[in-house]
Amino acid sequence: MPEIAAQDRPAAVPVQPPDSPANHLQQLIEHAAHVLPSQGPLSVFVHHNTIHSFEHLPFTDAVERAADVYGCQPYLAEDCYRQELARGRILQEDL
Repeated sequence: MPEIAAQDRPAAVPVQPPDSPANHLQQLIEHAAHVLPSQGPLSVFVHHNTIHSFEHLPFTDAVERAADVYGCQPYLAEDCYRQELARGRILQEDL
């Protein structure tokens, strides 16, 4: 069997101790990969459930849990809805 030249061999990945910063970072990346969608949002058509990792929960619980994880506001504040009702953007019959 022919010898493989050093430059053609894959680089060895150093083994990190379990409590090392590099290992902790790897765990964070793996966790983020689990909760983030595999494809980013599209500007025209959304075909991917961005809260797919919370599908085991009831919808409202999933939205609230995703808001905690992603650090976002899932709903407008009640005052915003009232303003939209007052200006006619939301109709009484929609409520």
